[in-house]
Amino acid sequence: MGGNEAYKILIRASLSYAWKKHPYMTAWVTVCIFTGVCMGIANASISDLLMGIVTGILPMIVTGIGRAVLSLDRWERRKFDINKMRRREAFVNYIKEYTEKSAKK
Repeated sequence: MGGNEAYKILIRASLSYAWKKHPYMTAWVTVCIFTGVCMGIANASISDLLMGIVTGILPMIVTGIGRAVLSLDRWERRKFDINKMRRREAFVNYIKEYTEKSAKK
């Protein structure tokens, strides 16, 4: 397995994880960013491009603001840290399983 192939497998695994675990968020971000890029290219307008990108990442912005407000409470901040570690472990385990399956093929 070459170096470039390892990166391709990692990218495919990350996209697969995003699609399986967060399908609505993945679809929203993909469609909005793609539409913004197409509108920006078609209209030759940087504002349309930026508007599409910002619209695409809007759910992540709103989630971040909500977490920032809730993290003012010490208990909520602790819960966020615990959930963050669980999500990281789940992601790492998924990537390991995906790469093992890809390596067997």
